[in-house]
Amino acid sequence: MTNTRFITSSDGARIAYEVCGSGPALVLLHGFENDRRQWHEQRWVERLCREHMVIPVDLRGCGESDVSSDPAYYAPEAHMNDIHTIVDACGAVAFALVGFSWGATVARHLVAHSDRITRCVLMSTYFGQYFTEALLAAQMEHYAHHPILSARIRGLRAWPGVEPSDLRAPTLIITGTKDDDYSVVTMLQAQRPALNAAGVGLEVFEGLDHGGLIETVTVVLPRVQAFLAEP
Repeated sequence: MTNTRFITSSDGARIAYEVCGSGPALVLLHGFENDRRQWHEQRWVERLCREHMVIPVDLRGCGESDVSSDPAYYAPEAHMNDIHTIVDACGAVAFALVGFSWGATVARHLVAHSDRITRCVLMSTYFGQYFTEALLAAQMEHYAHHPILSARIRGLRAWPGVEPSDLRAPTLIITGTKDDDYSVVTMLQAQRPALNAAGVGLEVFEGLDHGGLIETVTVVLPRVQAFLAEP
């Protein structure tokens, strides 16, 4: 990775990020138990920085960014403010956005509330009330011995649902036929009529599971690049 940069968000949190390459701004948001290294390890940054100013971010509570055991620290508004503050620090007004898993959930809220996003790719998430009480209870049990991860899970109770009609920029949803963690592909297939009505694209890659969506970079990245390049 290149040298880490930091911004101070509106609540005083230090959020880590990088800037790689030049061109239109492109923010990358990682999965729940990961950090921005995920994009380097799978060589997304290396490929994307040839055409973009790529901005991989450590979401709050992750990587080199500040952490907290207060669930309110992980409110959606805080995450969205972090991203806008980073993009401002990079001198960009508008930006494209790619999110994977947890990062796609953050990105889903951003594209539903921000007019600064040019295009958005959401990998392995679906619409509606994603964080049901049943899902949160299962996650709390799974992360019971991890104070920060548990706080992040508890903070999700405040996250409202997002519908396809809420999105303010062209958006592509990516999943795989084996992306059945939390029934993502099943839910997206059921939501296809609403996606079509809102003009949201859905790409389902044969044979790919949750991790495969980011790991099979030679298959998935060309579709992402083609979408980002559309006028």
